[in-house]
Amino acid sequence: GGGGGDDEQEGDAGAWRKMLKMEGKDPASLPADLVASLQSGGLGVDALKAYLALLASPLNKPFLMVRPIRNRMMADKTFLEKCGIDIAVGGIAQFLAEKQQRGENFKKEADFVLAGMVTVVLANFASVYSAAPTVGRAAAAAGTGFFASCPDNMFQVVAKGAGPFSMPQRLGAVMKPIPQLFLVGFFAAAGGYLYAAGSVAYRKYKHPERSEDSASLPLATIGKISLAVGAYVAINTNLRYQVLAGLIEQRGIDVVFKNLPAARTAGSTVVRMANTYVGSFFIVAYLKALGLQKTD
Repeated sequence: GGGGGDDEQEGDAGAWRKMLKMEGKDPASLPADLVASLQSGGLGVDALKAYLALLASPLNKPFLMVRPIRNRMMADKTFLEKCGIDIAVGGIAQFLAEKQQRGENFKKEADFVLAGMVTVVLANFASVYSAAPTVGRAAAAAGTGFFASCPDNMFQVVAKGAGPFSMPQRLGAVMKPIPQLFLVGFFAAAGGYLYAAGSVAYRKYKHPERSEDSASLPLATIGKISLAVGAYVAINTNLRYQVLAGLIEQRGIDVVFKNLPAARTAGSTVVRMANTYVGSFFIVAYLKALGLQKTD
């Protein structure tokens, strides 16, 4: 009965130390928080195996020094690749949308285009990062309280040897990043619109004789749009990325194409492109419904 669990735990503890010895490494060479999680049973042998595999690539080493990123890379070795895909897809989609919308004024309004692209890239990266699954309960050791015990993705797969998450903890994964995502959406939108407004004002100052096609928005309107975008990123974008990263990718694409990295990358690219398109459609409809988006 009860003694079997203790024996199993002792066996797991011995297993990760044995693996380190076989690799010619000492526990002192590992990050202290990783050792603590292995000792406490928060992480199992599979997590250590994932870390050592990542460590073999010199390109990964700088990222493995940053604990939150390391925890995500250990859960998904393609985490950085997915960040790159989402940033590239989001940036390109925004670029094409700006080109279509601005037409012949595209080059003249390049600063507006840049502001829009930077806003999208920042919001996309924050969403990808916050919803990405982390390994086992490694993240829980970073703080105290209920949310510290929650996974980073509500659909997150539990690493072998780690304890399962309860339903409240999985629901807590959706609530946990809301404040940070709201702030990212708010400041990204505010920064983009303020930059555009400042650009219009500068053009009028330098060339008062020219007619400015793009009118800057009042500060009150910029504030309303920023609040709306912050709420959108915290709720809509958050939920979409929770489903995308945890359910569609980790439990779907990554499992089906486990031994086919090219197919896995293609699958992630397709679903992230679809997610970007859906997100762009939703936010335009959302801002129009609030009366904050011009309708032609």
